[in-house]
Amino acid sequence: MSDSTNGTKLEPSSREREVLEFAVSGFTDEQIAQTLGISVSTVNSYWVRIRSKLGQYSRTQLVATILTERAKKAEESLRLRIAELENEQARLRAELAEATRDLGALGRQGWHAMALDCAPEAVIVFDDDLRIILANQAAERLFGIKEPLKGRCVGSLVARQQQAEAEERLCRYLSGENFARIAMGEEYPVFGRREDGSLFRAIISVEGFRGPAGTMAICVIREFMAEVEARRRALIPPRIGLR
Repeated sequence: MSDSTNGTKLEPSSREREVLEFAVSGFTDEQIAQTLGISVSTVNSYWVRIRSKLGQYSRTQLVATILTERAKKAEESLRLRIAELENEQARLRAELAEATRDLGALGRQGWHAMALDCAPEAVIVFDDDLRIILANQAAERLFGIKEPLKGRCVGSLVARQQQAEAEERLCRYLSGENFARIAMGEEYPVFGRREDGSLFRAIISVEGFRGPAGTMAICVIREFMAEVEARRRALIPPRIGLR
């Protein structure tokens, strides 16, 4: 919003931004006053100033608008991160396909596992029987597993109530002709299952390929909430304004 007298843009002061931040965090005006060591009437005066700069919205509307804008930014950042993971997955898949001569060789050559361990994300390679061929250390840490994941069914890493559906979808995907990337956990929640039985919401990207040894797939797994929280912290702006 601009000052009609001189055309300068009016922005909330540092204290007004503090009041907004506390309100966005769920504080009542009484709690804001207590935290800042001021009176409730002073808090109310800040709201009057904020409205004069950002628009004559109610307190609820101001908070809702800020939360909506931040959610949109977080969603956009998350989508960009997913795209980055897809590119990383494609690179790993290409390297793996080039290096693989047969399934037995893939399982024996330790340098493949060393290469995957360089990836910061959890990466798992499995065959058309859904048996894990390779898994990097990031995957073992994510699932809290001390023993190697090799030989396990990839479906065992999904929440029990979702396991059958996930396995059916993966089998159907690997038996088809189109190996375009599929994403799990974007449109509806998918939960990974750690060794101790605890669950976490996951973003899973899967892409199949055919090598001399047969059909395989490589997937990249990331913990959803950790990614969202990291992006949320990074997106808190130093200045708050409404469009």
